[in-house]
Amino acid sequence: MKTYLKQLLYLLFLLLVTFALLACSHSSATVVATNQGADNEVAPIATVANQIEQPTISPSPTHPLDIIGTIMDGRTGNPLPSAEIFLSNGPGTSPSSLIADQNGVFQIQNIELPLTIRVESPGYELWETTLASLKSLVHNSPYKLEVNLNPQVTRGTVLAADTTEPLAGVTLTMNSPNGSQSVTTDSSGNFELYGLLPDTTISVEVPEGYLPFEMAFGGESELTLSLQPRQVIVTVTDGFSGAPVEGSTLAFNQIVTATTNTQGQATFSRMPRSGQFVVTDTPGYVSTTLDYQDSESVHVTLTPSGVQGVVRGSDTGQPLAQATIFLGDNAFRTDDNGRFVLESLPAEPTQLMIKTAGYRRTYAQLSQSGIFTAATSEEITLPATEGRWLTTAPCLETTEVVTTSVTTSTLPCLDITLEPFQAKAIYVPLHYLRSRERMIGYLDFIAATELNAIVVDVKGDFGFIAWDSQVELVPEIGADEWFTDTWMPLDEFIAEAKARNIYTIARMVVFKDNPLANGKPEWAAVREDGTVWLDGEDLGWANPFRQEVWDYNIALAKEVAAFGFDELNFDYIRFPSDGDVGAIVYEEENTLETRTAAIGEFMTQLSEALQPYGVFMSADVFGLTLWVRPDSDMHIGQRVIDIVPHIDYLAPMVYPSTFIPGNLGYDNPSAEPYGIVYRSQEQAETLVPPFVKVRPWLQGYWYTLDEMRLLKQGATDAQSTGWSWWNAGGKYDIDLFETAEGQNGE
Repeated sequence: MKTYLKQLLYLLFLLLVTFALLACSHSSATVVATNQGADNEVAPIATVANQIEQPTISPSPTHPLDIIGTIMDGRTGNPLPSAEIFLSNGPGTSPSSLIADQNGVFQIQNIELPLTIRVESPGYELWETTLASLKSLVHNSPYKLEVNLNPQVTRGTVLAADTTEPLAGVTLTMNSPNGSQSVTTDSSGNFELYGLLPDTTISVEVPEGYLPFEMAFGGESELTLSLQPRQVIVTVTDGFSGAPVEGSTLAFNQIVTATTNTQGQATFSRMPRSGQFVVTDTPGYVSTTLDYQDSESVHVTLTPSGVQGVVRGSDTGQPLAQATIFLGDNAFRTDDNGRFVLESLPAEPTQLMIKTAGYRRTYAQLSQSGIFTAATSEEITLPATEGRWLTTAPCLETTEVVTTSVTTSTLPCLDITLEPFQAKAIYVPLHYLRSRERMIGYLDFIAATELNAIVVDVKGDFGFIAWDSQVELVPEIGADEWFTDTWMPLDEFIAEAKARNIYTIARMVVFKDNPLANGKPEWAAVREDGTVWLDGEDLGWANPFRQEVWDYNIALAKEVAAFGFDELNFDYIRFPSDGDVGAIVYEEENTLETRTAAIGEFMTQLSEALQPYGVFMSADVFGLTLWVRPDSDMHIGQRVIDIVPHIDYLAPMVYPSTFIPGNLGYDNPSAEPYGIVYRSQEQAETLVPPFVKVRPWLQGYWYTLDEMRLLKQGATDAQSTGWSWWNAGGKYDIDLFETAEGQNGE
């Protein structure tokens, strides 16, 4: 019985032990560790499922101990891949390390206690703990260890760079191995970012009106992000001169406005990427609109509503009074100070031409879009006539021009300079146009010397013309009797001259006209019996009183101007002077008043008819005309005062051999070539307005070469605006002229 009881107790004991062992084998253990705070002051906490007290059992070969850990972001709970785990069993032992996998999991096998575990991951605070003992867990290996790493916190503020004001509602984004983040600034412009790695790009979705912003994170704990406002500098300039326009009012999207400064600039801040500028309220300019598209600068060119300016000579810098300005079909003059006003501008490009005696013509194209010259437009070509491209600059001084409808102080101002020019010419008679070879020879002669101009008859002393005229009266009276198809065409002659840079002057004899007088005797100067009166050369004259005579000569002059001559020179603008002039009978009253009125009216109509052609005009007068009383017409209707208002050049024929003893106080004027020319030039200058220049005819016959040189020297010393040599046969000694190299010809 006792034996049976012992066996029963022994079986009961084994049964209890078995149940105990089974209970232990089915229990679970988890160690949850956290690194609260930077100093890891909170020790690991062991949570054991079963709370049965067991003896402390250290790991041993028969009881191995493993740990499986998971590393997670303490803020989001997301696993942290590639964190580094460092293991150490205390002083004197060799540390080891391992790397968590992509799920943040790591495993430690066969650990020995005590064991220090340290976990590091970029962008996170350090985590560390020491395991000294494990209770009742030997038979529950491996053990689970959860490590929560607190991310490092980067705090910052977004500010406006220009005002330092915080910017609320700004979104910041970044992408890094630790994950993507997107945060928005609070009402104070503050934000927090977690776990940033060095060199991570922080992108800012800037508000409208600010420049794009990105930065590479440098590991700072605090950031201040200053957003630069999008600034646009608008420069407003005058479309003609390029000068800055001060005081222009600019509006952007009809909301923001600014006014240009003395440099013509206005700055707009916090600009959107696109919009529209409107420039208004700029006196003297047309309002304009400009589309804007994401740029740091904008250039606005204003079109003037009109333009004003001053015309100067480039040689003196002085204003040129009464210079003629042609704009399309309109013409007007500068005032006595060289100033002008255009109150309105053409919508389409229109030729602008400025001319005044003693200077080259200048050209441009003018419209509401601006002023265009060779420097600004390759499509513009110069006319066939002599000229240069117009040169402009902003006015050197404020130009006030009196006008009734424009406040000129607000108009853009152009300072225009003209290049000086003095024609040095020789005369070639009409009949030489029969030979192209002869005319080319004259042009080459001129090009090889100081000469730069040629005067060629197109309507000569006998009244015959040198081109195929379309004026109906020409073939009727036989005025084209000399001309044939073998003559050098005038347009070809001009082209050859231009190729050599030679200024072309077409000479036209007016009232001395034998074909017209005989073909239309009712328009002629006649005797009492009604027959045509003839001068000392047995040539008839047209009646200078007759409108029909004026019309005929004006029609011919318009055709000549259309060929492209630089200048038209008119001779015999007077009544007859040689022969039995007392035998002439006119239907009209023949007095000083009627004669001068007729010449004056003809010159008025002639200049008005030629105005659209922009051609220079010159008129020949007797040399003695300069020395008589200004109101005297010497019975031929020729007075300087009636002619010069309508011309550019006065061309007195100061031939000493035509003066008689006693003229100018000389007993023998012919023996005073220098004095006659010098004094006549000075006298002529006193008779002409500032816009008319004096270019004398010099006597290219009768005198010796040395005496002719004195004639030229007299004109030069008296500051004539060039000179022209007259030889009826067109014969000239090259030794009279300097060569192109500056020496007298040989």
